[in-house]
Amino acid sequence: MAALIGHATRACNSRLSQLLRVVTVRVDGVRHKRGEPPLPPRSTIKWKLQWDETSLGSRGFLRPLKPYEPPADASQRLDMVCRGQGLSPADSTRIDNLLKRFDFFVACEKEFNYGIPSSRLYTMETIGDVRQFYKTPIVAALPFDLVRKTELPKNLHIQYEYHRFHPATDTKFNGKTAFPYSSTIVTGLKYKKKYKGHKQKNPFEDTYE
Repeated sequence: MAALIGHATRACNSRLSQLLRVVTVRVDGVRHKRGEPPLPPRSTIKWKLQWDETSLGSRGFLRPLKPYEPPADASQRLDMVCRGQGLSPADSTRIDNLLKRFDFFVACEKEFNYGIPSSRLYTMETIGDVRQFYKTPIVAALPFDLVRKTELPKNLHIQYEYHRFHPATDTKFNGKTAFPYSSTIVTGLKYKKKYKGHKQKNPFEDTYE
């Protein structure tokens, strides 16, 4: 709700939007004089997916997003919300009126029990954009965690819980390690209870005595 209020407040400055359009036109004119192709329109789905891919590549997979699984009748339920708000359910219908826009997003959040993140509000320009959002699942789990639920080939094995060397428990080679200068230091309070660390002694220290 707070994100919607902030979005509606920022959108009230129509003068700023006009200035941004003028700047965009000037930038395209400069690119045309230099022989460069114009910038892609910001309202296309392809541009949005490319922006999401770039943003995800820079931030990683640990995004604070709530998972969402679209219902089978998501399109029909969105049509009902549109009619309840006095909007046409056609995908080309634009949502320009600020009050209508705010009420529509609040109604969608109540209907689907999932609100549009503040980082995506500015991309919701038409009913088709909102429909595409609520028909797309959002997976918040890490890809490594998703592998646990898949059936792996018989010749592939993944060790999910990594193994830490300790000379007291790894006695196959009499507690000797392949990395004599590397100690296992556990600093986290959580993992100190799970993994036992040790300080590796120099195996050649007796040679110089």
